[in-house]
Amino acid sequence: MVGPRQLMISWKGCWDFTYHANSRFSEVAQLKSIGWIHIQGKIKTQMLSENTTYAAYLVFWLERMNGLNSSNTIVRFLNDQPENSTNNEHFPSRETGKIAQKRDDGWIEIEMGKFYNGCGDDGEVEAWLIDINSPYGKSGLIVEGIEFRPV
Repeated sequence: MVGPRQLMISWKGCWDFTYHANSRFSEVAQLKSIGWIHIQGKIKTQMLSENTTYAAYLVFWLERMNGLNSSNTIVRFLNDQPENSTNNEHFPSRETGKIAQKRDDGWIEIEMGKFYNGCGDDGEVEAWLIDINSPYGKSGLIVEGIEFRPV
């Protein structure tokens, strides 16, 4: 999992890094005031198993039910091949309106997209979540991180 301090979060002034008793990290990112949600996490492909399909998940907690309604997500390789390439290992995965699921550990997750790690070279995979609704009325959102795990 890519922890909250390693994530790129827009509107940083709208977030606090604070302790959460149920987190595996010493700090989580907590939305403290209004703002659009734009979160990016990256992982090096060499940290992942070769010839394996992965999914990226935003892992979060809601103190109030108005923190995250709908979102767009993108998962892509940063070392994308040229447009005319036929290598399907490097296609971006774009999703909209994903539905969150409660996890066994009490956290909530949204699948951001899937990708295939064919050769595990020195590239990076990035996952983006962009909230598409108004920035007003958001609160109670706590982000633990972005988890990359085999499907």
